Amino acid sequence: MQERKRRGWILTIVAIVLAFITGSLFFSYLNRLERIIGDQVTVVAAAESIPARTQISPEMLTVQEIPRNFVHDSYFFNPQDLTIGYVALADIEEGQIIQRNLLDANAGLEPGFRAVALNTDLVSSVGGNVRPGNRVDVIVSYTNEENNPRTEVLLEDVKVLAVNNLLPSGDEAVPGIVGANRFLPSGQLIKDGVVTLSLRPEDSTRLVFMSNFGAEIRLVIRRLDELDSRPVDPITMDEFTDP
Repeated sequence: MQERKRRGWILTIVAIVLAFITGSLFFSYLNRLERIIGDQVTVVAAAESIPARTQISPEMLTVQEIPRNFVHDSYFFNPQDLTIGYVALADIEEGQIIQRNLLDANAGLEPGFRAVALNTDLVSSVGGNVRPGNRVDVIVSYTNEENNPRTEVLLEDVKVLAVNNLLPSGDEAVPGIVGANRFLPSGQLIKDGVVTLSLRPEDSTRLVFMSNFGAEIRLVIRRLDELDSRPVDPITMDEFTDP
């Protein structure tokens, strides 16, 4: 009887020791796993299925917690960052983590506007000083149907969306950028650039027409606080020849 009790105590002690070892190994594994995957980070996900070309609204979004080591640079961390005009480029499934390549901010366009690119040089872009966010007037020079030269304001108070310098042609590489200018290996300044403007559709066609068939287009930078406009008469050769 005593031998049976002694054996029972031994088995109990062995079971307790094995349980302690197993628990220690388990918690050690959890700690090691936590070190590997890192702490939890909140990311933005879809609270519902979002069809392509749908503007993102707050009720479409939720948050999830994932290990920090699994976080990608393209993730969003605050739902408020997605409610400033973003639109889904592709279908997004419910629960899917939202990444930047799934969305577009409409190129900064307001409803009813179009983005139009215009070739410029240092002169037509006010010495290369046109910057995104500027407001500009577009001035054109052309020859009318009577073969008379004419300069006039084509568009007023236009928002500049982007300014991108053109890369050089051929095999010439651009080793660096200084301010708004790019330089070839020879040190020569690349003068050509592209300015992207925000225009209504009817103004877009007018600008494209003039860029194709007009003699010259220049941008004129406006003060940002200058909200009023006054009519500016076109300039013709008569302005300089009339007595």
